[in-house]
Amino acid sequence: MLMNSSHYFTAPGVYGPRDKDFYTLFRWVSKRIKPYFSGKVSLCYVQDVIQAILLAAESQTKSGEIFFLSDGTDYLMREVGDVFARTIGVAPFPFPFPMAPIGVASFSEYLSIFSRKPSLISRGMAEQMVQKDWTCDITKAKTMLGFQPQFQLSQGPN
Repeated sequence: MLMNSSHYFTAPGVYGPRDKDFYTLFRWVSKRIKPYFSGKVSLCYVQDVIQAILLAAESQTKSGEIFFLSDGTDYLMREVGDVFARTIGVAPFPFPFPMAPIGVASFSEYLSIFSRKPSLISRGMAEQMVQKDWTCDITKAKTMLGFQPQFQLSQGPN
C-alpha cells in the first residue's frame, strides 16, 4: 500500500524498473520454465501508480480516501508468464506451481545459501501466491480522480 500526504493507494501487483517479484518470474521464463498457479491478478505499471498519486494531490477528495489501482484487466496467472515468454521470444514449459509453495520457497532459499545465487522464489512471495485471487476494481479511482491507466501488460511501457 502506498500513501501520499492524505490518500492511500493499493494495487495487487505493481511492476516496473527495480521490481524483484516479477523479475523472478521473468528469470524463470527466460530459462524456458513457466511456473504458474491458479487464480487471477490485477497489475499496474509503476508510472500509472505515479499518475494516480499526482491526480490525487490535485484533487479535492477528502483526506484518507483509499484508491485501488490497476491497468483495468484481471489476468490469469498463466497469462502473465505467456506475456513474458512472447516478449523474450521463448516457448517455455508450463509448470503448475505446487500446492505447497511455502515449502518450495524455503527449500529454494536454503539452496541459495550454497549456490550463492538469489533464491528463485522467496517465502514472502510464496505466501502471497497461495491466495486465490489478487484483483481489484478501479472504478473509484477513475471516477473520483480521473485515473486512466496508460500501460497494459501485453503492450509494455513505451
